[in-house]
Amino acid sequence: QIPHRHRRGLEGEVEDRLVRRVDLLVRRRRGHVRRELARRARWLGWPGPPAILHCHDGHAAFLPAILRSQARGPLRRIRALLTLHNAGAGYHQEIYGLQFAHQLTGLSLRVLEQGLSPENPEAVDPLLVGPRFATVNTVSERYAEEISSGALDGLTGGLGRAFREAGIRLGGITNGIDPGPYDPRFPAQTGLAF
Repeated sequence: QIPHRHRRGLEGEVEDRLVRRVDLLVRRRRGHVRRELARRARWLGWPGPPAILHCHDGHAAFLPAILRSQARGPLRRIRALLTLHNAGAGYHQEIYGLQFAHQLTGLSLRVLEQGLSPENPEAVDPLLVGPRFATVNTVSERYAEEISSGALDGLTGGLGRAFREAGIRLGGITNGIDPGPYDPRFPAQTGLAF
């Protein structure tokens, strides 16, 4: 048992070591993602990186900004599409604390400040960062209109208002696809390498 008078100093030291460890792991992970993308592209027989990175919801919404600011070489040519399946306040995946968001993503504070949530100014909202670096759409034209008009601001944490104020345009593509032409069991018909 650590005497009470020494606990605070030990906790601060442990916290500092933990922050340094998280920073190191995040830096290693970023390098791993770039190497893994290149390896998989070669394995699939692609001549180079993909032309489009399709990101889904808040979980992946930082990726367009990371790609634009940190990618090197041919990866810089990749463009991003961000699809919002559910813009509800509980799906934003905010990161609390500007410095912590910087450590996790490697994005500059200037970029991350654009994602400070109007509803919670201590939180960096990836759904407010990603759309500045990607084309944004939703799962239907009607859902895009509902978000853009502000009709759902109470449910989306003010996302529509924030998009309007930032000049972010939101498109909609109705769910549904004819899976027949894309059936991975028939690569000769699809012309795609699965």
